[in-house]
Amino acid sequence: MASKLLTIGLIGLAPRRRRAGYTQQTFADALGIERARLGNYEIGKSWPTAALLPAMADLLNCSIDDLYEPLPEDNTTPEEVKLPCRTSAETSTTTQGALPV
Repeated sequence: MASKLLTIGLIGLAPRRRRAGYTQQTFADALGIERARLGNYEIGKSWPTAALLPAMADLLNCSIDDLYEPLPEDNTTPEEVKLPCRTSAETSTTTQGALPV
């Protein structure tokens, strides 16, 4: 079965952190978390709690929504966070309302 890849996660976090002049360590320290945990957030291996998102956005002077979007001038998609999903050709063979198996 052929699959297409869908990018999810905080894809705007790492570029905004770097643009703001933070290293992973200094940003993690400012948030009161371990550097490894921040790294996991940046690659989509784990997710921050909802309570941590406003602090991240505040430190980076952006909205929470911005953390989920690439920088406007950055047209590249990060390669670290990829999940398989069905292509439209694969889903068109199922009947309407039926769940694909």
